[in-house]
Amino acid sequence: TFDWYAQDADGNLWYLGEDTKEYEDEQVKTTAGSWEHGVDGAQAGVIMPATPRPGLAYRQEYYAGQAEDRASVVSLADQVEVPFGHFRAGRVLTTRETNPLEPKVLELKFYARGVGPALAVERHERRIVHLVDMVPGQDQDHVAGRLVRREGVERLTGVRDLDVAVVAIRRTEEGCVDALA
Repeated sequence: TFDWYAQDADGNLWYLGEDTKEYEDEQVKTTAGSWEHGVDGAQAGVIMPATPRPGLAYRQEYYAGQAEDRASVVSLADQVEVPFGHFRAGRVLTTRETNPLEPKVLELKFYARGVGPALAVERHERRIVHLVDMVPGQDQDHVAGRLVRREGVERLTGVRDLDVAVVAIRRTEEGCVDALA
């Protein structure tokens, strides 16, 4: 997926669309979920508010029947430890993300200041996605020199409830969110 973002004069980070490709046997199987602001009624959404506060709810994207993600700010005080590094308390924003098109899906995301998404805990898929590395990269379709995010995925096994898993992740001995716990 390639995502398009823009920042307004107030500091809000807007999500303007995504070019999504799902591959099977090295061939594009589908581009379902792709959308672009202004095309076919799709509308941009805020991916990161300029002045987040716990309880603030906002729409991240809107393309009727295709992309309808929503988020609310849970905390501004968490810490996160992932393979890429440690992000101390007060430098991590935690959101609760949902989508009315997929009512069983609930995702908690931990955004590190200056980096972006560092950790995501997904309820329906029972998995954790964590930032492993950010490296310079290029490909045939996009500009050279952009940063490529490499992420690791782990399945949550033996956990019946995402809330229990998140509490366990949030309350490690070091007092930080630890994707590897």
